[in-house]
Amino acid sequence: MCRTYIITSIFFGLFILPCKSQTINTVDSLDNECQACLDEGKFMLGCTITFYNQMDSLLNKVYKKLRSSLDSSKRDGLIKEEKEWLRKRDKYFNQTRAKLEKVQKANGYLPQDDEMFMYEDNARFVKKRILELIKRLNN
Repeated sequence: MCRTYIITSIFFGLFILPCKSQTINTVDSLDNECQACLDEGKFMLGCTITFYNQMDSLLNKVYKKLRSSLDSSKRDGLIKEEKEWLRKRDKYFNQTRAKLEKVQKANGYLPQDDEMFMYEDNARFVKKRILELIKRLNN
């Protein structure tokens, strides 16, 4: 019994915990990559679109990892919570898109800088959710 506990503890320490910190490192790394891309000043809209897509993909991975680690009642609660978060996300994204459309209508064209800021705002919104889920994975 004690031997099994020690082996389980070693396994947990060596494999599970680094995965969680690796996810935070991944978020930080992607954020830094985006900033470096923006600092180059070349096709900055592409930098933020890439960053948004990376955050969206990472969110799915972290969500699935958290969901698989929960028992069925907590999993059901997470699914319900995620549906609510998706409604909030959609509302937020619709607001950022509406602001962009307003600028486009006023100018007669769509400034890339404004579109870039929209993608960055959306990516930061998703990043915040990723960090919330990572904290739960760590608890």
